[in-house]
Amino acid sequence: MKLIRKGDSAEQCQAITKNGSQCGRKSVKHGYCKQHYKLAKAQGKVVDLKGNDSISEIPEPPVKLNEVGMAAWKIYCQYLIDEGRLYQVYLFGIADLCRWHEQLERAAADIDEHGAVNVYENGIQRNGYASHYDKIQQHIRNLRADYGLTVSSNKSTGSSAKEEKKETYSDRKSKNW
Repeated sequence: MKLIRKGDSAEQCQAITKNGSQCGRKSVKHGYCKQHYKLAKAQGKVVDLKGNDSISEIPEPPVKLNEVGMAAWKIYCQYLIDEGRLYQVYLFGIADLCRWHEQLERAAADIDEHGAVNVYENGIQRNGYASHYDKIQQHIRNLRADYGLTVSSNKSTGSSAKEEKKETYSDRKSKNW
């Protein structure tokens, strides 16, 4: 799920369904469709803000998280609050990112238990645990980039950055390089 910046459309419901996908209905109130708004309100998970209003305190996560997930939740929310970019519509996406941290912890425990490679008579090969760990790490990196939690997602794209790229490229084409 990509970030919805202030002023952009927040038309889609931000609830995550049981199968892990985002609800496809149109949002009616506070970033939720009518059905998910009633559920979230009954569970006390709705903060009375518009979807694009900035949140100034770390809210309760909209899903249940273990210790690893809660630590990640607090870190990510505090960072986005400090940047002034934590919005109601981001909470389920940030919670999803924290759930992936929980999965990463479980995958690391599986690697510790079973090892990262299979040993055969003619050599060794990475097993599925190591590949699964790498895929989870890649998914976390992608979500961090989507929510502006990486260095590259915060770089300026001003004219000075474009000029540096252009100079580097022309230097490569030159005979002196």
